[in-house]
Amino acid sequence: MLVHNNAPEQLRPTDWLNVLQDEREAAVSQERLRFANELHDTVASGLQTAILHLAEARQSLLPNQTSVMSCMDAVEGDIRACWRDARRCAAAFRPVDLDRLGLAGALTEFARRVGSGSEVSVRFSTCGTPRHLPAAAELALFRAGQEAVTNALRHAHASAVSVELSYDADAVRLDITDNGRGFDVHDIAVGSGLLSIRDRAVESGAELSITSGPATGTQVIMALPCVDGTVGPNADDGR
Repeated sequence: MLVHNNAPEQLRPTDWLNVLQDEREAAVSQERLRFANELHDTVASGLQTAILHLAEARQSLLPNQTSVMSCMDAVEGDIRACWRDARRCAAAFRPVDLDRLGLAGALTEFARRVGSGSEVSVRFSTCGTPRHLPAAAELALFRAGQEAVTNALRHAHASAVSVELSYDADAVRLDITDNGRGFDVHDIAVGSGLLSIRDRAVESGAELSITSGPATGTQVIMALPCVDGTVGPNADDGR
């Protein structure tokens, strides 16, 4: 049971709901982060240690032990696959960059990683005064940005992608635009990533706009409404 001894008496019932919801989201986010850290520090680290031990054992093999060497290579391949899966699962709960850098910083780092070492130009920009967002809202926007950029590169074969995060008076908007091959927005293929973005928009209460055409590329805009400083699924009804 939550007790707020120092809470102002003039808080409205709807304000209390916001306080309780924020505390619940913070608790869930903290638990997910704890679990992700445990997964990374135990399973992923343990698998990495096993890879190091295999490397040491491989050095003791004789040149004619080719069959043993092949088996060890196969085992190492399986361990590395499990290690990647463990790290991916840990990051799926809540990206570390979100807690370490915030939404704008995490998107900046993501754009840098995607564009680094490739011929694809991925630019990130932000405008407006950053404001605090609930953990669920940050995660929804970040994942939508990830999926839209990945979709542009993997399916649309874009050579340039721009990501803009805008803190407007009435909403926080994420705009992803690419110059890739367009498509019929009424025929979004399963697995394209855009269906997942739609699901995230519904879950977070965001407005979603997807426009595309063969000669214009694709633009994805996800906007979370903001009323009286509240951002998220209940902002439109004042809660």
